[in-house]
Amino acid sequence: MRILIWTITIVVLSWSAYWMIGAKSIKAELLASIQNINSEDWSIEYSDAVVKGFPYRFDLTINNLKVKNKKNYLIWTLPYFQILSLSYAPKDLILVWPKDQEIRTKTKTISLTSNKMLASIERTNISSYDISKFILEVEGANIKSSEDPILQSKSIILAISKLKAETSAYKFGLNITELLVQPTDQSFYGLIGLLNTNSLSLNINADVYMDTLLRVTEKKVYPKITKLNLKEISINSKDLTLTALGNLETDKQGFPEGGIQLKISGWKQLLSIINTTVINKKIVESLKFLSILSGNQNDLTLDLKLREQKVFLGPLILGNIPKQLIQ
Repeated sequence: MRILIWTITIVVLSWSAYWMIGAKSIKAELLASIQNINSEDWSIEYSDAVVKGFPYRFDLTINNLKVKNKKNYLIWTLPYFQILSLSYAPKDLILVWPKDQEIRTKTKTISLTSNKMLASIERTNISSYDISKFILEVEGANIKSSEDPILQSKSIILAISKLKAETSAYKFGLNITELLVQPTDQSFYGLIGLLNTNSLSLNINADVYMDTLLRVTEKKVYPKITKLNLKEISINSKDLTLTALGNLETDKQGFPEGGIQLKISGWKQLLSIINTTVINKKIVESLKFLSILSGNQNDLTLDLKLREQKVFLGPLILGNIPKQLIQ
């Protein structure tokens, strides 16, 4: 009996020591990561960091977190941010965002609210920051600027996983349901400002090849896309179905080059929801012209070419490739 008691005591003390060492290591790792990220362009500030969850979990809570990008005058403020892991499987992480967040730019204050926003990360091993799988889930997202809605959605699921263990190629998937986009500034919101309509669903399935591995923390190293295999992009609403597929590679400046086949069912509905810009006027004129040539009043198939930083439809130049696409 005495041996059993001593055995249990040793196990409990050993596990307690392991947890305490792990908790201390996590806080030290956080400090090192922040120092690694902090630079002339980026800075991270927080009031305190607490590790709880004994005995089975390491729950790191960072309070009053503020992330700044000095170059772009951007400040992201969160009342807290959590990094959770199981004490017996610390290489797998769960990230938890608060329901209310705020992003400030030089001219705007943007609020982001959600019912749930969390992500899971699988690393190749505990000592590595290489990501083998990443899944982000957001429910009830609502983004506002000066009380005007910009974007709303019922659910957002983003999934990234390695295609092969030793390569920087990844399978990319994005699914958004009941998406409402109402941009108030086309130049600021970039490509998101193309559509202005109710209740869209968006689905993207692609293989993405990068010049380096995706990592959780890596100072001043930002992976760039070198090749993109678009297996499917689909946008659906009540009266409109838009699908695209193709293969793209990037040039030395990072601009995509290659071909995309675009199919539009109910293309006249597209005309009513495209915001008016110089580029979009050319798209409208081209669609009307092609519908006359094809004799199809409802469905269109367009073969787009991207080269020399421009988008071509046959010999027609639809416009320049937006910088936001490569940023």
